[in-house]
Amino acid sequence: MQTRVAEELSCVDEQQKVDRSQELAAIVVEAFLALCHEQQQEAYIDEVAKLTNIILLERHEPIEVTSTKVGTILRQELGLYARRKGAGYALLLDASTRSRVHRLANTYAVLTGAHAGCSDCGNESTDSAAEDLAHELPGLAGQSDVHDVQNVHDVHPSKQEGGA
Repeated sequence: MQTRVAEELSCVDEQQKVDRSQELAAIVVEAFLALCHEQQQEAYIDEVAKLTNIILLERHEPIEVTSTKVGTILRQELGLYARRKGAGYALLLDASTRSRVHRLANTYAVLTGAHAGCSDCGNESTDSAAEDLAHELPGLAGQSDVHDVQNVHDVHPSKQEGGA
């Protein structure tokens, strides 16, 4: 009986991870993660919106996000704050922010996986910090499971826009 219950709970847990990885916030995190792995020093919200839309298009999702929507997700769901810079808003991708993006990726079970040469990928302290972060984020309270991410793709908007 205990084995069957454990198996059923495991199935439910896996389904929750899949559901979480498909949330719009998870896809926005995935876009930020790609920019972190490209060693960018900052991420303009317009660029993140374009990259998020590319990911959505690749997954055959029938939605498109605006920069405003990405900014709202950034503030309200991810606890990150972009600052006005020139004609737009940008998020500084310093060490602290990169670490938080990686923790968010673990928390949201983001599909883009570990990147070779990235000191934050696969970091055990990142994994335990992701559990703590899950308690801080609205909608994820009580979900402390950390999911190993899978390497699905490496996308950048400037590489995709010409062919799409």
